[in-house]
Amino acid sequence: MSNTDYNSNKKIRVLLVSPLPCSASFGGIGIWTARFAEALKQKQNVEIRIVNSIPVDNNGKDIARSKNIFKKFNCNIRILKNVKRELDDFKPDVVHLNTSCTPLACARDHVFLKAIFKKHIPTVLHCRCNIEDQINNNKFGLFFFKKNIRLASRVLVLNEESNHFVSALKNAKTQCFIVPNFLQKNCVVKNKTIKQHIENVSFVGHLLKQKGIEEIITLAKEFPNLHFTLACGYTEQYPNRNHFPQNVEITGNLSVNDVFQILDKSDVFLFPTHSEGFSNALLEAMARGLPVITTNVGANTDMLENKGGIIVDAKSNEQLKNALIKIDDELIRKEMSAWNIDKVMKSYIDDIVPSNILNIYFDLITCVTNP
Repeated sequence: MSNTDYNSNKKIRVLLVSPLPCSASFGGIGIWTARFAEALKQKQNVEIRIVNSIPVDNNGKDIARSKNIFKKFNCNIRILKNVKRELDDFKPDVVHLNTSCTPLACARDHVFLKAIFKKHIPTVLHCRCNIEDQINNNKFGLFFFKKNIRLASRVLVLNEESNHFVSALKNAKTQCFIVPNFLQKNCVVKNKTIKQHIENVSFVGHLLKQKGIEEIITLAKEFPNLHFTLACGYTEQYPNRNHFPQNVEITGNLSVNDVFQILDKSDVFLFPTHSEGFSNALLEAMARGLPVITTNVGANTDMLENKGGIIVDAKSNEQLKNALIKIDDELIRKEMSAWNIDKVMKSYIDDIVPSNILNIYFDLITCVTNP
């Protein structure tokens, strides 16, 4: 039976184990979950249920960075119970498990995958990060990660670097696919007005040093005539605006629509992150036609191909300064803007990426139905 036959004759049941967006957590995986679930709901041949794996305590407080092992243990037990209940009640044809690939997440995911494996249900393990950066040579995490990719039926990664990491593992026989993030087609602008010179620079993400905030502060001091808008909320690392020069604005956490308004007012998207999987923030900036300055980490280079922006080394203030001077050229920014819009429409919209994932599901189910 071909994928087309299965597609047309039976509605498949997909159990998605992934964090949903909530007020306690402002992150890319939750945004992806909501977008993906909405895309699948538009498919007549798919029924989807979600087990929310957001790391929060019983009061809904974010415990992702908490050192309280007891709270994390209770949270994971609660998620595991929900997974087991859905395996019995929903009886999914395929389980899609999103993972952050941190050492503790790898250990937790191993418990989940064993429970799914016992039910003989095909499983897609989706690594929502740059894997090597998250495991970071941790023997504990690597031990469980290797076990997890053997238990999984398919592995999805966000970028070429992660694909190489999985492929290089000994006995890594599970098929691995690079699958980018995506957004709705109606989020992509047809064109963007490009000013003669740069006035407004924007950043979207977490207010953390690993996102390159120190580099942004240095750059803002060097270019006092530019306005830098950071679409994010304060954090423990940066609890107030005393850390920032006057030409830097901290907006607080915003809705996606509010972020789009900031991007539309901006002339350049600045994203000097130290580590990345596949950035939703960078994707949204490209979709709004923004020229980009970013670092050569994760999928950034895959996305921009040195055509939609200027790519520099991480933690290089000098390269960032030179890039900002270079990108002031109006013609360069016009070419980058048009290229980014075209790239998003061809590769990163909801007409394309969810269907590709769905084809992976169909292949898996077909293999189980006709071994």
